[in-house]
Amino acid sequence: MECPNCSEPLSEGVRYCSKCGTRVRERPVSPRAETQAPARLVRDMDPSVDRLENARVGYQAALTIWIAKTRMIWSRFNMMVVANSLLLGAIILTIGHNHPLSVRFTRALCLVGLAVLFAWLAAHRRASQHNGYLLSSARELENFLADPVVTISRAAMFSQGSEVTLTIDGEKRKLRLSWLARTGLAETDSFSYFVIAMLMVLYVTFFFLS
Repeated sequence: MECPNCSEPLSEGVRYCSKCGTRVRERPVSPRAETQAPARLVRDMDPSVDRLENARVGYQAALTIWIAKTRMIWSRFNMMVVANSLLLGAIILTIGHNHPLSVRFTRALCLVGLAVLFAWLAAHRRASQHNGYLLSSARELENFLADPVVTISRAAMFSQGSEVTLTIDGEKRKLRLSWLARTGLAETDSFSYFVIAMLMVLYVTFFFLS
């Protein structure tokens, strides 16, 4: 530390130069150092800070991937319904013809439709199991978050038909699925399997009717 007027070496903490009497100003502390040092010290002293941040990032990532997977499942569902509707329409148009090749063509279309349904069944089963894993991971990470988070845990209870209580603007509200929504057919997997099974029955029926 030096005097700003005569460059006389000074000791730390002095306010006036002993040679020329000039007032010595204290060095300002960097605001960045003031804000970053406590956070760094807390992180060094408490390793759970990093673990909490990792849990928060993992929780958000699991929910983001789950939402994307769910959209993909329903997009595939719509696409497969359209594709099978076109196949069934072609089968209905050819099944009434008396041409010798129409029988072979109709049965070939039925076999193609059954192959598409089996591929759809396998893909849906895989995506459904992956979604279940993502939800279970997010539910596990809820235990590591700082604030009590029960979004996934409470959603699991709600989907099973249990009554849940939410506090919105200081007011408690009780929610529960309707009796129709609590039926097994209303579940995403059950509904998809039901549609696939009905389409399989139609293909097999047309195969033998041709």
